[in-house]
Amino acid sequence: MRWISVKDELPKPNTQQTMFIVCTEHGVGVARYEYDFGEVLFDGNTQFHGDKVTHWMPMPSKAYEK
Repeated sequence: MRWISVKDELPKPNTQQTMFIVCTEHGVGVARYEYDFGEVLFDGNTQFHGDKVTHWMPMPSKAYEK
């Protein structure tokens, strides 16, 4: 997967996927997207409100064992 700049494209609202991997000045985390990115959750359950998301990518598919 590749990072997508928010300057180039934003996720489409009202789709099945609402959680995305995001990059901010504080690091990489996950955030919900509904017309705008919400609070960003980082490792250790640290949350930042109003963090500026610069890049995003879809969450990967679930892993399946054969």
